[in-house]
Amino acid sequence: MRTMRLRTWLIGGYGVVLAVAVLGLALGLIAAVNLADISRRMVTENFESVENAARLRRLANDEQVALMGLPDIADTAIMERMRAFVARSRELLADARNDAGGDARSGETLQAVDDAIGAIARRVDAPPPPVAEATGTAGTMIVGIKEPFAADLERVREHALAFYRHQYESMVEHGNALRTQSVRLAWALAALALTTLAIGIWASMRIARRLTRPMDHLVRASDRVATGDFTVRTARSGLLEPDRVAQRFDEMVAALERFHAMNLDRIVAERRRLDQVVANIDDGLVIFDEAGRIERVNPVAALQLEVDPERAVGMHIDQIVAMPQLADEIQRLLAHPGAAPAAACDLVVGDDTERRTLNCSLLPFYDTARLGLILVLRDVTEQRRFERMRTDFILRASHELRTPITGMRMSIGLLRDKIQFAPDNARDRELFATLQQETERLVALITELFDLSRLYARSEQRQTGPVDPAELLERVRLQFAPRAVEAAVHLDLLQPPPLPTLDVDEEAIERVLDNLVANALRHTPAGGQVQLGASVSGEHVALWVQDTGDGIAPADRARIFEPFMQLGGKVGGAGLGLAMCREIVHQHGGRILLDSSVGEGSRFTVCLPI
Repeated sequence: MRTMRLRTWLIGGYGVVLAVAVLGLALGLIAAVNLADISRRMVTENFESVENAARLRRLANDEQVALMGLPDIADTAIMERMRAFVARSRELLADARNDAGGDARSGETLQAVDDAIGAIARRVDAPPPPVAEATGTAGTMIVGIKEPFAADLERVREHALAFYRHQYESMVEHGNALRTQSVRLAWALAALALTTLAIGIWASMRIARRLTRPMDHLVRASDRVATGDFTVRTARSGLLEPDRVAQRFDEMVAALERFHAMNLDRIVAERRRLDQVVANIDDGLVIFDEAGRIERVNPVAALQLEVDPERAVGMHIDQIVAMPQLADEIQRLLAHPGAAPAAACDLVVGDDTERRTLNCSLLPFYDTARLGLILVLRDVTEQRRFERMRTDFILRASHELRTPITGMRMSIGLLRDKIQFAPDNARDRELFATLQQETERLVALITELFDLSRLYARSEQRQTGPVDPAELLERVRLQFAPRAVEAAVHLDLLQPPPLPTLDVDEEAIERVLDNLVANALRHTPAGGQVQLGASVSGEHVALWVQDTGDGIAPADRARIFEPFMQLGGKVGGAGLGLAMCREIVHQHGGRILLDSSVGEGSRFTVCLPI
């Protein structure tokens, strides 16, 4: 196929349309000039002929009137006047012959006028007849030469009138002919315009089709490549520029085909290795798609959850385990991409003969543009048994130590009142103060351990009632304002929106907020900021505490709510505050979330049902 440049094709196509338009315009101009020339000649010739005929008729009429006013015996005056009439009428007749057309009727009429004028001329040149008298009943009438001249003038006037009428009719016929030609010209120009328009539309459609066809081929080829068909090739259009694009596209597809062929085996091998890793990993893995349906269950998770891996595909988690909290967390993470996962929770599975505890944690992932989740199930049955044993031991020990430690505290207080240190014995005074401070810390630790044991045992009936979250936050802010000033930290309460009333144990929830604010102030450096706030989300009210402290590393976030968990080198409690916070919130049917970035700070959110 012969290749043509796109510019040449466009110039050629639109050149044809312009040539037709210019040709039509030229023909229209020629026809208009001809029509104007015809009109000019018609007006010039016919109008002059009509005017000459009118002049000749008026001249004959005037001579008739003048002749009647002369006496019959004035033959000399009559002759002179007739001789002047003949000279003037022949001049007008000559002009009429020049302006008249060459049709036979005009010639006959002018010849009749010429004959009548010739009769007058011959009568002027002939000798005058004798004068006779005639006698009638009314008297005597003199018969002379006026009557023959009057008759000849009448014939001249009648033939001139006939010529006038003929020229007028001829002018009307020419006008009709001119009107007919104008209509024909208008139709011809309209036909030419329609023809030009049709040719322009045809040329435009042909050019558009010629230009869009390679683009359509390219789009269809791109769609096939997007589906994985690398064997597609584009057709050539015969235009240089689109063919260059098509050639580059074919080269790109060929390169993709080679790359795909080279990497397919590698991808398959890597997928097999990944399958082996997923199948042989010690933890259970459940993969969810963007709709929360199960895509895959590895063998460990299948044994832990006691499900068939193939039958579990396409199901939701609440169809396998009865844990609404886990199902809600999956839906929350899928509905809010980028949200931080909640802390890991425990799931108890099995029957009464054998119960196992699985630690559940959710990890979002992105497969190209698709969001998914991985549920990691770790068997922590033995770990939880050991933790319970450790907790039981510490709680029992704290219970047993509570009485002697209280006695020691009282004894130290009595001893402080009785002992008098010498003014120069500062060392003993400092040692006694240290003993008293450490005793107070030991009492506080045993008290916290005792309170945590009561929370785990649920030995107390909670006193719930209506609580205004905004008032609760303001009370906590006022309580910690002096400590914030002492630590040079800005403590602010963001004005919350209208919040519904909560049915909770006010003292317990206030204790949760106290622990969170105390931790935030402890881990925020001077000049930092701690903020309190609240919001409404669905059926929950969220109370949050945010700081600009050191933040929490990802590896420590899963264990931050465990008892005796302490991070960093800050001097504080025994690591029981967050464990107590989680237990209190869970007993209220809520959950506590952590969102933290190392070096930027942390945000603890307490979600309580309305």
